[in-house]
Amino acid sequence: MTTSYNFNSPLTEWGNYTGKYHMIRRVYEEAVAKGIFPRTRLPDVPPYVHPKNYLALSFTKVLPFAEMLKLVPKYSTSSGRAPNMEALGQNFGFILYRVEGKLPLQNYSIDDPVNDRSVLYIDGAEVAINNEPLEEPFVYNISSSNLDHSKEEHSFDLLVENQGRVNFGIFMQTQRKGLHNSEIKLDGRPVANITTYSLELNSSFVDSLQQLKVAPEGPWIQVKNFKHQNAPAMYSALLYLSLHEEPGDTFVELPGWTKGNVFVNGFNLGRYWEIGPLKTLYLPGPLLRRGNNRVDVFELHRAGKELHFIDHPKLF
Repeated sequence: MTTSYNFNSPLTEWGNYTGKYHMIRRVYEEAVAKGIFPRTRLPDVPPYVHPKNYLALSFTKVLPFAEMLKLVPKYSTSSGRAPNMEALGQNFGFILYRVEGKLPLQNYSIDDPVNDRSVLYIDGAEVAINNEPLEEPFVYNISSSNLDHSKEEHSFDLLVENQGRVNFGIFMQTQRKGLHNSEIKLDGRPVANITTYSLELNSSFVDSLQQLKVAPEGPWIQVKNFKHQNAPAMYSALLYLSLHEEPGDTFVELPGWTKGNVFVNGFNLGRYWEIGPLKTLYLPGPLLRRGNNRVDVFELHRAGKELHFIDHPKLF
């Protein structure tokens, strides 16, 4: 589900007037003149509010995904059954299922549906992406040439994203995200021990990450020293706004970024994806403040170098 809904409406997402608004107003005034509606005085139209451009923002530090997982709730089961997101009391965000196995291994599989977009990682490296929910069994054939044979055990992580739920009909009561009490198999044999990580990415969690220190004392590292550019990670930077000017509306553009979520001062602004249809996210001025504003981006794949703040939306 997209963050913005701006389809042929009288007002834009940022509260300004479209041609349709003026047409509706004119039709109403004509109806008043003809006696169809009671005569009344319409209020004057407030002045047009112009969104703002701000300087491009470069990111200075990054928190690797492995460090994020150390801070989220995790659940271990020896029953060989993976719980869904809702069973853990989680409503939004991501859920990750981890199993471990020893070589030689030929395939990783799940016979039951995988509900929503999923990514499979082996030893932290992305090996498969499913952009749609999977109703058929998921089987990934393992190439042992890509594995580090010096390791005794290898981790297999399935990260499932909740991209939104159907908000009408009987499906409203039946949707569950992730795996549905399912088995995860290596070479056709169910794995008994499954560790599940709950990444709701709520504001309190995003805020708590800022309490961590930057290397060498802590897990945050400088972006220039980050070697895993195609792995999930949280990027952070500060957007400075003048102390003498009221912050205004703007639009966040993410050139070169792939897929993820943007947070501004801990507020989850929305989801972006390079395939569109949204190319920008509306950032309301009241979410910003004079001075420093923290901008965090949770990128799932390939990160860009900058965020741009422009004065108009790009919706297609």
